[in-house]
Amino acid sequence: MAKIAELPAELTRKILDAQQKYQVCVTISACAAFRLLVDVVQLLLELKYRKFQRSVRVTWNPLTRHLAPLVCERCRATIHRVHPAASEAAILLLCPSCSQRLP
Repeated sequence: MAKIAELPAELTRKILDAQQKYQVCVTISACAAFRLLVDVVQLLLELKYRKFQRSVRVTWNPLTRHLAPLVCERCRATIHRVHPAASEAAILLLCPSCSQRLP
């Protein structure tokens, strides 16, 4: 009975011993950094949809030669294809999944 009562303590000791034996320490140090300072172009687009209109600011990156992606105004996900939707007061820029779930 004493051996059975001692089993949890022995298990704890063995686990601690295995952790100390097989512990791996890694030291990471930075050896180089690269920073690009590039002028970007901010475009102010006038979006008209049905009877609504609004301005949208987008950024053109000359290195990638692409526009920076926008953000869905419902789920806050990054979008590359914009689906405009007219709400009561303005135009919403939505992702495809949010535009399909319109009320």
